[in-house]
Amino acid sequence: MKPLYILTFLHSPGEALPIMPMPTHNEGGSHGLKAFNTVNRVIDQINANPRSDPDFRSYAQDRRRPPYDGDKPLTSTITTHGPDSKGVPSGIRPFTVRELAALQGFPPNHTFAGSTTQKTKQIGNAVPPIVAKTLFTSIVNELKLRDGVVEPDHIIIED
Repeated sequence: MKPLYILTFLHSPGEALPIMPMPTHNEGGSHGLKAFNTVNRVIDQINANPRSDPDFRSYAQDRRRPPYDGDKPLTSTITTHGPDSKGVPSGIRPFTVRELAALQGFPPNHTFAGSTTQKTKQIGNAVPPIVAKTLFTSIVNELKLRDGVVEPDHIIIED
């Protein structure tokens, strides 16, 4: 079981701050945490042939982006227009909708409705699902703890 941190600072008079979720990942995957996911690892898990994706397109030769290290986490934000100025690590094409969804943490079977632009906006406007799940679990645990439904050492923290 992962340790549980209970903060004792006061949020407002008489009200303690909520329990904060524990870290699950770090840069090297040390101290019992998982390593950050990399762009290449995420893209490689989607499909072997990105050209078969209906959203596949290449940049024109004069519009290609500088290559970057795909063995690191994505360093730009996924916005309603896709990640800021980056495509795949080679720089020859933008990410497909499925690649953007995977980088944002959506499960592979999640479907999006509308045009490619509308799908990209849905992904860019979304809270990453794993963040939502982590925060929701933390809030539920906090409410159970405050209501006396569970003791601090009985709180379940899911991976």
